[in-house]
Amino acid sequence: MNHHSLEEWKQYASGELHPENRTAYDHHLDHCDDCLTLYMNAIEATEDELPEIENPSLYTDDLMSQLPFESVETISVKKKWFENRAFHYVLAAAMTFLLMTTGVFSQLTTVPKEFELNERSSFTEDVLNKTTSLLDRVEEEK
Repeated sequence: MNHHSLEEWKQYASGELHPENRTAYDHHLDHCDDCLTLYMNAIEATEDELPEIENPSLYTDDLMSQLPFESVETISVKKKWFENRAFHYVLAAAMTFLLMTTGVFSQLTTVPKEFELNERSSFTEDVLNKTTSLLDRVEEEK
């Protein structure tokens, strides 16, 4: 890495370098901690050479008044009719009404009843009943 001297960093800090060189210096600062320390020292050294602003708040106000302001245009986006919340509620109510009138919900209640009517005993119950009957026969034989 090619390190730069304190004088070169002072030129960089005061803006006296060519723009192409500034880019190389910027890139170098990103990767070299030693040169970053030198750059910080150069900033402190050139800080004393800068002119003192007499009234900072007045200077700031004057500078802000010289800046061009852009007008902000508000763009109103009209929602589509199907993006409206009320449309969703009306659609849900209409679908519920349609399903109720066609009897879909009444068919849903018959499925559990059919399941209960066709209920078979569980495997565990069958094993338990057979074991109990076997034990009863063994006790009778004694």
